[in-house]
Amino acid sequence: MNIVQCELPEISVSHSNLSVKAGEDAVVTCNGSGSPLPDVDWNVTHVHSIGIHQEDNGKLLTCIAENVVGMTNASVLLHVYFPPDIKELTEPEQRHMHCIQFTVYGNPLPTIHWLHRGHRLNETDYIKTKVYDESTDWLHGCLLFDKPTHYNNGNYTLVAENDLGTDSETVYAHFLGIPFPDRYNVSRFSICKEDKCSGSELHLLKVKLSSMLL
Repeated sequence: MNIVQCELPEISVSHSNLSVKAGEDAVVTCNGSGSPLPDVDWNVTHVHSIGIHQEDNGKLLTCIAENVVGMTNASVLLHVYFPPDIKELTEPEQRHMHCIQFTVYGNPLPTIHWLHRGHRLNETDYIKTKVYDESTDWLHGCLLFDKPTHYNNGNYTLVAENDLGTDSETVYAHFLGIPFPDRYNVSRFSICKEDKCSGSELHLLKVKLSSMLL
């Protein structure tokens, strides 16, 4: 479309990609030119207006220049960096295997590991982390248990880490009760006679207790 002494707006932005940490302010400029001079404005409908939020990661800031001839736009892609944030951690649910489900956000994408009763969990073929879905700033999956027993009961802590920080959440897991709980009652052992304990009887008690606690 040609109009005498009129031209379609031209537009330029200071960044095509903008990297910023969550909570900080970002400055980006947009310049428009044309005849007649265009109106220039930003379309930031889906972006938080006060401070950049982690949910703004991957969103576009669009600058629009418009006059009677037409409209031109240019966009800026936001890269928002933020520390790990554990959004979901559920109690075990029995599916094909028992699953402690989790969802973790963070940019850079966090690394994760588990603690069981306060100690780092050594994963095996029977207890292992499975990530089912992930993106550049989140991952979703399960800590899977294959035929867990009472030895696997206890607190499980998910620890997520990246360069900006650490987040952790704990959930209690109960799979099975202790079998034959009366066997763990020390009072059932009679090791003393006439208020005296022999060395052999004391040794026998230690052996029995050890065999039960292994």
